[in-house]
Amino acid sequence: MTFVNDELKTFFSNLTQPNVLTFLEAMKMMGVRRNIPNISWETARFMIQTLQKRTVSHILEIGPANGFSTIMLALACPHARISSVECSRHAFEELRHNIQSFSLLQQRHELLYPAELWPKVTSNICQENISNFSLFYADARELLPAFLHGVWELGCTNPVSILRDIPERQFDCIFIDGAFRMTREFFDLSLPLLSPGGLIILDDAIKYRWKMEGFHEYLEGQGIGHSLVQTDADDGVMVIDFWNNLRKPT
Repeated sequence: MTFVNDELKTFFSNLTQPNVLTFLEAMKMMGVRRNIPNISWETARFMIQTLQKRTVSHILEIGPANGFSTIMLALACPHARISSVECSRHAFEELRHNIQSFSLLQQRHELLYPAELWPKVTSNICQENISNFSLFYADARELLPAFLHGVWELGCTNPVSILRDIPERQFDCIFIDGAFRMTREFFDLSLPLLSPGGLIILDDAIKYRWKMEGFHEYLEGQGIGHSLVQTDADDGVMVIDFWNNLRKPT
């Protein structure tokens, strides 16, 4: 059983076709068995409902793991471009397979299941473009400055091939679900990439607040408005909405 109640199952059943929902349930169950830190169904519903109220054309995701949250972002904003950055080689291999399977599901309406493994990534840096997705195997701390400046400056021999097909380097929404101790660094690197009036969402901001090493206090000291939204019994997300925020990204 993957849904905690019938209300959640009804929400997602109305959102997407049955084969995609079955695929997502399989991804979620596999994640639980293998301790993959996927977002909860409740958090996914909150993100979808939040993003559907906005105009979103480009999303940046840091820490997609096996792609469960990536697909949820796509369900919320089916016409948006999603750029996801994953630093784990194994997770990136699964992410790539699951996003390709999701794209095929939408086109062919057949039943597929997540794979344990996908062909190996052999380079230290990789970009895979699938439909509306740009998937990056890279350290976000190195890739985000490359997004900002439009060039890969840290040892890549062919920066044009790494940053191909990025239509714009401003994002309407940034979703951060990476290493907690790097939260402030991810935020500071992401902020210049956020479009005016954009939205930043951080997962696990209640349960693992202590692991974020003073990030909440940092925002308060910088005068950056934010809110905590409890989506689960013991956890939730942080929302930083620059539409109403006094401090705008520079």
